[in-house]
Amino acid sequence: VENKTVSVIGSADEKESSVVIKASVKLAGTSDKLTAVAKTAFQNNKNLKKVVIGKNIRTIGSRAFYKACRLRSVTVKSGKLKSVGKNAFRGIRKNAYINVPDKKAAEYRRLFRNAGQPKTVRIK
Repeated sequence: VENKTVSVIGSADEKESSVVIKASVKLAGTSDKLTAVAKTAFQNNKNLKKVVIGKNIRTIGSRAFYKACRLRSVTVKSGKLKSVGKNAFRGIRKNAYINVPDKKAAEYRRLFRNAGQPKTVRIK
């Protein structure tokens, strides 16, 4: 049985203020890796304040967190992130920060800036 890849398309509870995107999920008795956050997954989520992105995420879709206006803390645990979609984090709090793995800080800083990340958001 081969492992499939799965994308996060949103949250069942729109009023949730904190979201943890795990490394894998169990579906139909098999464990599958979560490898992507779909485009517009959490767009316009007015309640979201904190997001933890799991270690297997490779792509974040365009406008994934667009206008999540209260989002102030994003933690990226993945060392495999290859692409961040255009405007994925545009419209989040101006004093927000994105915490990334130390070894990938320079690379991820470029990824987020090239995707239209506002300069006021700190990436560390």
